[in-house]
Amino acid sequence: MNIESIINNFDVLTDSKNGVQRLRELIRDLAIKGQLIDNPDKSISGTVGSLSPLPSSWRWVKIEEVADFVNGFAFRSDEYVSKGVGVVRMSDMKNGEISPVGMKFVSADRLKSLDSNFQVKPNDIVMGMTGATLGKPCVNRTSEIFLLNQRIGKFVPKDIDPDYLLLALANLENSFMSLSFGTGVNNLSTRQIKDSLLPLPPRGMQSEIVKAVGEMYKTCDKLEAGLNSMRNLASLSRKSAINAISTAHTGDDLDIAWIRIQDNWETITGTTESVESLRMLVLDLAIRGNLTSKTSQMIGPVISTQESPFSIPAHWKWCTLQEITEDLGQETPVSEFSYIDVASINNRTGTISEDLNVLSAKNAPSRARKRVAQGCVLFSTVRPYLRNIAIVNREFTPKAIASTAFAVLYPIKSVSPDFLFFCLRSNFFKTFVESKQKGVAYPAINGADLKSALLPIPPLAEQEQIIGVVTNLLNLCDQLEYELSQRSSLTDKFSRSITAITG
Repeated sequence: MNIESIINNFDVLTDSKNGVQRLRELIRDLAIKGQLIDNPDKSISGTVGSLSPLPSSWRWVKIEEVADFVNGFAFRSDEYVSKGVGVVRMSDMKNGEISPVGMKFVSADRLKSLDSNFQVKPNDIVMGMTGATLGKPCVNRTSEIFLLNQRIGKFVPKDIDPDYLLLALANLENSFMSLSFGTGVNNLSTRQIKDSLLPLPPRGMQSEIVKAVGEMYKTCDKLEAGLNSMRNLASLSRKSAINAISTAHTGDDLDIAWIRIQDNWETITGTTESVESLRMLVLDLAIRGNLTSKTSQMIGPVISTQESPFSIPAHWKWCTLQEITEDLGQETPVSEFSYIDVASINNRTGTISEDLNVLSAKNAPSRARKRVAQGCVLFSTVRPYLRNIAIVNREFTPKAIASTAFAVLYPIKSVSPDFLFFCLRSNFFKTFVESKQKGVAYPAINGADLKSALLPIPPLAEQEQIIGVVTNLLNLCDQLEYELSQRSSLTDKFSRSITAITG
């Protein structure tokens, strides 16, 4: 049976993207096909054309047989006033209900001067005939009376339970969309709506169906609230666990935080979004000296002063960014050159686009004179790209010049560009930048503040060891993210298949 299919695959259906919403849609679809409640009439009518078979006591009817459809009135924009009676427009129809927030008004006299058919009374059903609200029924759940604007229609039930009509109309949304026409904006005609078919059970059974759907919707609401609560708790747990690593000041603090990560591994890595937190955790552990066999033993005393943000192995040093980078100056190009702006950076991979603008010296931006070469690190200092970071691992031909929105950092010989790159991408450095950035509309960090940043620097040989470990772990993160994405996609497709089969 269809209900059995739902039950057997309930976890898959509700765990997928928008799964609970699709479950509601499935419940509604089964309900108006006579498959949700006990039906004393077990016989099924034959298929009529492309229409689904129904219990023999049911019939397919045109909407105009069971409800009148009234078009709205074309109010002029100069009729709107600051206070009066609200006019239902497309933008006032949200999540299946009419929202008076932000509604336009016309004079209250319009309630008397216009035909009462244009009034939208409490519990009336309306539907958009154009654009984003096309085919989506909405109900006036307020106690107020509104007026109906053009390109919105109102259903006036005749010989049908209004709540059952609402269910049936909601189930026709895709059908209405397929009927719509227009090039830029989709439209529905009054005749298309009136001629659309819906399944009609005996009148007494309609209220039973509405009640059954209402009870199942309540269960869906509780399920959705529970899932949202679980996701929120998982997110808080993830952030708390990552923060404990980032703020640990002693080896004991770090050990406790790491045990917490291990005990909550599935929560930490359960979604594609959480993998980014895992990447940041790897970087934070790396710059603390906890990812290599040599530093993980924490041989000897750790350095911990008032100036240093956290403890590091005794043979490491705290250095300012100014101390570990060289200023190779600026260079005015003689002929043409590649121009690197902030939009050229892929912040996910830390790479620079291969497709750069090639400019001549005379067409160069007046302040674009920052030389870029292999082995330097680019750090964007201005929002909206603040903290976009790239490492230059190839020579540019012709020479490349970077926008002044970048700090161009050339590490000294005792510092690997890759290790500097990892330091600048860490949560630790992110926190520093956020504490120093200035400005409201376009926050930025100035060069002096940037150069004052303290970074933990191990010996060069150990940097290379850390780089290898971090690279492998980040590759594993990429693989984990891909597998989670694939699993999520398969779950989503499977739940759609369940919905289609059971429907």
